[in-house]
Amino acid sequence: MLSFDYYGTGDSGGDYQDGTVSGWVADAALAIDVLKQKMKVERVCLVGLRLGATLAMMAGAGRRDLAGIALWDPIVAGADVEREMVRITEIQALDTIRQRDIAYQDVLSYPLTPHLAHEVRQLDLCTVASPGMPALLVLESEVEGSGRRFADQARTLGGRVDFQCIDEARIWLREPYEAIVPRNSMNALVSWISALLP
Repeated sequence: MLSFDYYGTGDSGGDYQDGTVSGWVADAALAIDVLKQKMKVERVCLVGLRLGATLAMMAGAGRRDLAGIALWDPIVAGADVEREMVRITEIQALDTIRQRDIAYQDVLSYPLTPHLAHEVRQLDLCTVASPGMPALLVLESEVEGSGRRFADQARTLGGRVDFQCIDEARIWLREPYEAIVPRNSMNALVSWISALLP
């Protein structure tokens, strides 16, 4: 297993204003190559949550060395996040410890530069799906989420596409002290991946 921080985030190099969707897709692609080399394996499985799921799908498009991609509440289209951004803004209005020393709007203390906001709004996973994709799991926590639309679109292209809706707390919309481990979702991810990889 490999987890990593995208450029300009966490412990990675670069400043937060340097982060871009295209750069993060390249980071994910490099992570795949590093994992394969270090672990001496031929195929890997990608797992991502929200924007991480979207980046995983974009990085995996066209590759033939993936066993599968698990998308947990992916951002299917940038326009879909506007309602969520309103909710996050409401949460942050109540949060007295949010990051205030940055020059940009922040999302749960992560800066959202104008360029990055523009890139996110342009996202559309339905244009990324293509024939020959690896097995896909789309796991959603909302019945009305847009993941089902993406799963249906991907199915028309052939290949294995599984969709599951598990009604659990969307932990990224909760204060840390309110967070509940989404056990059912995590168990579903582990079971799906275990069935793909020997």
